[in-house]
Amino acid sequence: MGAISSRDHMTSSAANGKEHPTEFYDEVERDCFFLPEGTRVLGCQEELSTLLCADEGVALIVHLGRECTTHYVWLDHVRHYRHMYPRFSRLPMRRTRGNFYMLEASNLELMLGKEQRIRSVIKRALEHEATKIVVLVTTCVAEMVGLRLEDILEQEAGGSGVPAFCIELTIDQNLPLSDMWYNLLMLARPRRRSDSQRVNLLGFGELDSVFGREVNEILKLCGMTLNAWLVPEFDTAMAEGFLAAGTSLVCSSDLAEQETWGIRQRFPAAKFLDVPPPFGPEACWHLYRAIVKAGGKKGVPSSVRKIWVRWYERWLEAAGPCANWKVGFVLRPGDEKYLLEPGRYHGLDPIRILREMGFGVLVHFLGGEKQAEALRHRLELRYDFDRKVQVVAHGKREQIDEVLKASPARLFFTDYEPDWRILKAGKVPLTRYRFEPGMAGAYKTARTLSRMASSGTGRWGIYS
Repeated sequence: MGAISSRDHMTSSAANGKEHPTEFYDEVERDCFFLPEGTRVLGCQEELSTLLCADEGVALIVHLGRECTTHYVWLDHVRHYRHMYPRFSRLPMRRTRGNFYMLEASNLELMLGKEQRIRSVIKRALEHEATKIVVLVTTCVAEMVGLRLEDILEQEAGGSGVPAFCIELTIDQNLPLSDMWYNLLMLARPRRRSDSQRVNLLGFGELDSVFGREVNEILKLCGMTLNAWLVPEFDTAMAEGFLAAGTSLVCSSDLAEQETWGIRQRFPAAKFLDVPPPFGPEACWHLYRAIVKAGGKKGVPSSVRKIWVRWYERWLEAAGPCANWKVGFVLRPGDEKYLLEPGRYHGLDPIRILREMGFGVLVHFLGGEKQAEALRHRLELRYDFDRKVQVVAHGKREQIDEVLKASPARLFFTDYEPDWRILKAGKVPLTRYRFEPGMAGAYKTARTLSRMASSGTGRWGIYS
């Protein structure tokens, strides 16, 4: 299968402080429009963002060899992996706060198994006045040369009273961070009782955003208070008061379920409520009802209902023209899960969101008719036999250019930005970042997608 390549020239800040140009190629199979599963583990999880967005209370130490520096690009402030991001906002490519220690060990240090520098850095992190928890990120290099960094961390931090844990990254970028939330919430202080009118939100993006302000307004109208807003942001003071909330609302996905499993076991008395990602009016209403339920109230207050209705009326007007257009998806055998199992796609259900706006959906399946029929049947069951959700089989995968060009769909969904395959076919690329959370976000999404479809205007110019 052929590949498309885009070459970028960027400048990175290396560990030695010198600026140097970095060249690289991103290669994508011509018929691949969704990030591969392994890549998705790195880029679309909130754990990595949490480390990089955390306040200075989280002391972040990175220990790696020089060979690893070119692979762990986010540690070296290089924007290689621009396609990798969590659900609500782009993945930050550098630590934005202080209390960050980058330790690039020399080959000699690694071969001799020297521990002095890493011990010194751990001590510095522990002595930092803001430190409340220490996170040591390491690679397989340390283990290969016999450096037991987890033991070293325990020896240095064990008697300090400061919680600490170690994360090992593997060279293929597959980050085993499944216990990140659990470990960071070692900061949570025990409480004799919780307050039912206080609520935590986990995995809902940035607090300082239009959606964050919308949630705060809804909470106030319900007579409730935001207790903690965590992941991908991480405020250590909020984490310490985590157990003061009566309920924690979790933005649902397979990742969130995996992440919160340990937390639920550690705090069995705490209440957790899974909520679908708030994309579109229906999902936002689910969130509003979840907030009301968390506060123990029987019904949604009229003031909250009025806000939802006001935005819904604007959304209806913006989404009106969408019924004139179709959005295309290109699926290879094995990609069906991204449409049929939203939990594996960060909880995002793009077909539901698009159909709610009125768009028709055309799935181009690059496989045989028998497989396409099975996919068609599963989509019918999932979307109540919606006739505006159609599947077309294409036997020859190498004819992707012809498939895109001949399709009646005006927009095509892709994980890659910019996607020149779609642009060259005269279509408009649609990435998940066009879907914005909250009711204000739903209105903006409908308005933007309607304009993109009607004018053929995407971020990269006019293709009509």
